[in-house]
Amino acid sequence: MKSIQTEEIVKLASNISFKLNELGLDADGKYNGFGADLADIYEAASRYQELLAEWLSTPTEEKEKLAKNLVMLQIELYQHLSWHLRELNRPLEKLIKALYNTLEKV
Repeated sequence: MKSIQTEEIVKLASNISFKLNELGLDADGKYNGFGADLADIYEAASRYQELLAEWLSTPTEEKEKLAKNLVMLQIELYQHLSWHLRELNRPLEKLIKALYNTLEKV
């Protein structure tokens, strides 16, 4: 599986911010970190897939490698990914509400 490159994450974050601006939802910049958090979740999900594929392809005899890989999976899921999910909860709620509010005005 191809690793996500830093440039791809930066571009994705920029595209997300651009989309918010296109929608008129971030005129005051209050969602500046939103694109970065969404892009980081994308990257973390990709990293999770890589780690899981690596774990599944590791021979059963290589128990130390299997254990280390599970530690990396745990870190990715419960530290990295969960942090971004917590950060996004409130902004997502606000953005969803704001977007639906624009529908009511049409």
